[in-house]
Amino acid sequence: MWMVIELRSNGEGLVVEMPLMRIRSRAGLR
Repeated sequence: MWMVIELRSNGEGLVVEMPLMRIRSRAGLR
């Protein structure tokens, strides 16, 4: 989990989280 926090500091974590949120949104629609 600490790895995700480090990525967030660099800003790359946001790019990784964005696609994950999209997948959750699609799952929620179903």
